Amino acid sequence: MALLKRGGEWLLNTNIKDATSVKLSSADFIMSRVTIYEKEPGDEHGKFLLKNIDYFCELSTAPKKHSQIEKNDKAFVDSPYWNKIMWVGTLKKSCFPSYVDVLRVVPKR
Repeated sequence: MALLKRGGEWLLNTNIKDATSVKLSSADFIMSRVTIYEKEPGDEHGKFLLKNIDYFCELSTAPKKHSQIEKNDKAFVDSPYWNKIMWVGTLKKSCFPSYVDVLRVVPKR
């Protein structure tokens, strides 16, 4: 999956496959782009942003994972990202069950 420019308009090419010839979804492509994002050269902004989305999705479907995340990922818990999503672990009902659902509601700039 890649962005192509045609006639001044950017289009998403959805025919890209991974190394095992499995077709990638739009969500896979977006998450791969998020992972490599850096605000400053060498920072880990993209890694934390990816974890933010991943943990948000996990907590929205399994709130009990809240304590596991706090126990097993101290670096993320100490980052400013954790405070923005930890409330999701208190929900009684799932709100966004998958990456695709979460990425659909992300506003475009």
